[in-house]
Amino acid sequence: MNPIKTTNLTKTYSGTNVVDDLSLELLEGSITGMLGRNGAGKTTTIKLMAGLILPSHGNVTLNGVDPFLHPEVRIENLFLLDSGTIPSHLTVMEYLVHLSRIYRFDQGSIRDSLEKLELWDYRNYYPSQLSAGMKQKAYLSLFLCRKFQTVVADEPAANLDPRSREDLYELIRATNREQGTTFLISSHILMEMRKLIDSVVVIKKGRVTIDSRMDNITRDSTSGKRNIFSIEISDTQRASSLIAGARIQGKELIVERQGNRIGDIIDALESGGLQIFSVNRTSDSVEKVLLEAM
Repeated sequence: MNPIKTTNLTKTYSGTNVVDDLSLELLEGSITGMLGRNGAGKTTTIKLMAGLILPSHGNVTLNGVDPFLHPEVRIENLFLLDSGTIPSHLTVMEYLVHLSRIYRFDQGSIRDSLEKLELWDYRNYYPSQLSAGMKQKAYLSLFLCRKFQTVVADEPAANLDPRSREDLYELIRATNREQGTTFLISSHILMEMRKLIDSVVVIKKGRVTIDSRMDNITRDSTSGKRNIFSIEISDTQRASSLIAGARIQGKELIVERQGNRIGDIIDALESGGLQIFSVNRTSDSVEKVLLEAM
């Protein structure tokens, strides 16, 4: 059984199809990226999947049932929306204790979850006392409190610094590997998702343009000779001034190179006093396939 399945899913607002005849099947045990530009319909699709809004046409099933008619299915399947936040009158600990009653998990798991995200010392803080990144991590901590069959997260890395983003991705990988949890993660940042996902769904104007495993796209793109490197670095503006032809994408420096060697670029960045957090490579053709579909 597919954890999430949509069939001809459509949502219309003021005569415009924000989600337009969208059909997809989420692979069990996968980490799937839902990619698309801002306004592509990703968030509306996730709200339809969660049963928070009704479709104008078509249907969605979560573990084989309609989530709007069977909201109890959301206890085993977690939806973390980009608009989600901790209520201002609750501390981090009070928020998670409250959710333990809804999602039926042992309150003893809260400490482990917060420690993994380096938030245990802030458990008695209110949202107003936390930075944007800390609030985001506190909101996301729920997925570590118990085993969920599926976790759907809308732009989960928003407001996180490079180290916190990488820590989050590693926790997602570990949860997927150790518990078999299926993940669907939406984002508009292609290079960031390439490091994490094994399957991809691309949405453009409410329609699916790609629904594939990443290794299939990579295999079909082996003719690409030019490589693209994404470099997480302490100061992208300064870095772009040091490297000719580099561009900034989100919090990363993007550098195109013929071949695999970028030692001279690394040397130049480090000589400029910049701290490099990670370097990842993808072929030009893979990026083009996905970008052209967005």
